[in-house]
Amino acid sequence: MKSQQLLIQEILKDDDIETKISSINQKYNIELALMKSKRNEMIEEIKNSVKEYIDENHRQMSDEKIELLDNKILQIKDFFKDREKEILRLKENAIQKALDKIKSPHKILAVGVFLALVTAAASKVYQLHKDKSLVCDEKKGIEKDDCFLKIRKKALEEKIKYLKMFVTRCHYAKDRVKCEKELDRKIRDTKEFLAKTTKEIVVSAGLMRDEED
Repeated sequence: MKSQQLLIQEILKDDDIETKISSINQKYNIELALMKSKRNEMIEEIKNSVKEYIDENHRQMSDEKIELLDNKILQIKDFFKDREKEILRLKENAIQKALDKIKSPHKILAVGVFLALVTAAASKVYQLHKDKSLVCDEKKGIEKDDCFLKIRKKALEEKIKYLKMFVTRCHYAKDRVKCEKELDRKIRDTKEFLAKTTKEIVVSAGLMRDEED
C-alpha cells in the first residue's frame, strides 16, 4: 500500500470531481431558485387578487372566499415543497452517479482509514504553522502570550481550510455521507477552538492596553 503522504497528495490532485460536483450544484440550485420564484409569484398573485377585490368593491371578501384562497395558497406551498424535495433528490442522485464513475483504487478506503489520513495530515499542517511561534520566545509577559495566541489562531485557520478541502473528496471513502458528517464535525470542533482562541486574543489585547496606560 502507498505511503500516507502519497495517498494524501493523490487525493488532493483530484480537482476534476470538485468541478463536476460544483457544476451539478449550480444546475440544481438555479432550478430551485426558479421554482421558488414561481411559487412566490403564484402566491403573490392570489394576495393581489384579494387587494383588488377590496379596492373595487370597497368591502372585505366573504369568509368562504378567503378560506378558499387560503386553501389554494396552502396547496401551492405543498406542491412546491414536494417539488423542492424532488429536485434535491435528483441533485443527490446526479452527484452520486458522478462519483460512481470515478475509477480510483482509493474508493475502497474505509471511512476510518480515510479520516485517519486526513486528520494526521491536518495535524501536520497545524503544527507546521504553530512552529512559527518560535518568534514569540523573544517577547515577554503578556506580549509573549498574545504572540502565541495569534500564531495558534493562524494555525487553526489553516487547519480548517485544509480539512474543508477533503469534504468534497469523501468519494475516496466507502461511505461518503458518513465521511462528510465526520469531517464536518472535526471542522466544527476546530472552529470552536478557534473562537475560544479569538476571545483570548481580545482579552490579551485589553490587558496590553491596560499595561500601556
